[in-house]
Amino acid sequence: MIKTILVPLDGSDLSESILPFAADIAGRAGAEILLVTAIQPVGVWDATAAAINWEREEKAAAGYLTAVQERVAAEGQRVRALPLHGDAGQVILDAAEKESAGLITMTTHGRSGVMRWLLGSVADRVVQHSKAAVMLIPARPAGGRASEDRPLPSPAVERILVPLDGSEVAAGVLPFVKEYAKLFGAGLVLYHAVSPAGAYPGFETANAQIVGRLLEDMQKEAAVMLNESAKKLEDEGFKCETAVSIELAADGILHAAEQSKAGLIAIGTHGRSGLSRAVLGSVANAVLRRSTLPTLLVHPRAP
Repeated sequence: MIKTILVPLDGSDLSESILPFAADIAGRAGAEILLVTAIQPVGVWDATAAAINWEREEKAAAGYLTAVQERVAAEGQRVRALPLHGDAGQVILDAAEKESAGLITMTTHGRSGVMRWLLGSVADRVVQHSKAAVMLIPARPAGGRASEDRPLPSPAVERILVPLDGSEVAAGVLPFVKEYAKLFGAGLVLYHAVSPAGAYPGFETANAQIVGRLLEDMQKEAAVMLNESAKKLEDEGFKCETAVSIELAADGILHAAEQSKAGLIAIGTHGRSGLSRAVLGSVANAVLRRSTLPTLLVHPRAP
């Protein structure tokens, strides 16, 4: 169950733009929203430390969060605020663990400053180490600049794309995905990419017929794996589709999301290597860098 949704804020309009997104999920799940900001430390030998009035910064951070908290509460949400000292990434991770957050929602870009941090790099750290599921929302078109005027997508989706590689880690995203799908009545699209590079070492110079047969066998194997997963999910009442393609994993995921009209991509952050399996850690990173869709990342340790 999603009982607490942690929302990191850095003082920018861009970081705050995720609040309606988090509020929609919280409202459906009956969850509390936890607003967190980090008052960044300065190196003890940094000359700028002497110029910073830390008492003033603490008051500014607390005042900022209180103002945001009041706005969110006025919309009927249960909400708390925590201004904390420390490195932004570690503050988010520590607060998520201490408060048993089930979900962290973040935009992927923010601003830098005493009360502000670059959420792109912070998001990387949070994704790598968070025990909670992390929902990252791109605040810019793929390949474009971040824009505070660009509205974020809605959390309400009709289809969720779930890449599976046959590993327990990849399938570990399903418990959270099922919970999210129930909140919005979304269907699931189970997808697997058969990579030519993974089919046969040195496939570029191999006999085309041999590689072709091997790829065909791998497609059949993947289809069986996906159909078995889909059957279990359908028995639980979920609407499911399956798709397999011969592509590099990240390319295939992005193409499948577009073709299926998915509104969310859900990926386990680590997977296994092998004949028919993608290493989803690196794949997730590639998808994050290129996708314009919200991406849900679930670490194998996540609840």
